[in-house]
Amino acid sequence: MVTLRDVAEAAKVSITTASVAFTSSRPISPETRQRVLEAAKRLGYEHANSRRKSQDVQEQKGANIAYFVPSLNNPFFAGFVRGIEERLQRDLHNLIIINTEGADDRRIAGYMDMLIDSNIDGLLLTTTRKVGSIIADKCTTNRLPAVALFSPRILSGIDLVSSDDEMGSMKAVTFLIHQGFKRIAFLRVKDSSTHENRLQGYKRALLDNGLEFEPELVIESVGHDDLAAYAYSKVFLKKEIPFDAVFCCNDLMAFGLIKALRERGLRVPEDVSVVGADDTIARFMSPSLTTVRIETERMGFLAAELLLERMDGSPSTEPRTVNLPEELIIRESVLHLKRPSDTLAFR
Repeated sequence: MVTLRDVAEAAKVSITTASVAFTSSRPISPETRQRVLEAAKRLGYEHANSRRKSQDVQEQKGANIAYFVPSLNNPFFAGFVRGIEERLQRDLHNLIIINTEGADDRRIAGYMDMLIDSNIDGLLLTTTRKVGSIIADKCTTNRLPAVALFSPRILSGIDLVSSDDEMGSMKAVTFLIHQGFKRIAFLRVKDSSTHENRLQGYKRALLDNGLEFEPELVIESVGHDDLAAYAYSKVFLKKEIPFDAVFCCNDLMAFGLIKALRERGLRVPEDVSVVGADDTIARFMSPSLTTVRIETERMGFLAAELLLERMDGSPSTEPRTVNLPEELIIRESVLHLKRPSDTLAFR
């Protein structure tokens, strides 16, 4: 049996110094400590203090959970991260964030293979339909617990936490109609499932209030950010199609739209009223933006909660969907043509 004396002799130090190298009871040089530890490893010696530390680390080590996020530049996704972290930190779990912005199919598949090889314990994902399908297939094949967050509803076999984006846009557009606006434009990103849901809510609001859907009032951007919205709003404005209000599918897009409106000499809300969605930067804008609030932190928390239940062997075999309501927050970017009491039902 290898003893501390054997280690001390191999490292050419005293038994006391060898003991200190393991216990850190008093300072010794890094070189001496390293020499003792290398001798111990060579001889197969494990000090009792080292065993205790190893056990402590093992007991404190939480699960490793990855979150696929579509962008680190959009403040909307920061709310998800805060909610996820709040839940995971309660049980000392570890969060790995993977940014999929600009990643092609091969890179996404590579990320998944890397995570699976490193024995990842669970996945959270906010993705497009295409990226989500790649991840979902890998999770199913490898029996890896996963929960989608604000993602397309077609991801098979995966729990989903989302918000009622169709009802949210319906509330916003109905509010605009009740304020007296009749030619309401709709700013969206093409091929976004969330924005497609919002378009359905927009159409329902028009239909329910006796207004006809006019495709020429739909502004399609290629990106969710303010720069893309600004560029495509400028193209729309050059067509000189009459409109008196705009519903934007997120606050950043509303920011880009308002910049384009101002460059055309149009004032918000005096000439054009604007409503956004998500409530990330809305209160900081000028004028402050009326918007549909999405409870991103609560959604992130619930998604993490569902994932932990799945990791613990939740008895539910069918995929679960949690759909949170959205709230219309009325601020300064809509010209109020009606009495405040007429709008209370939409809060």
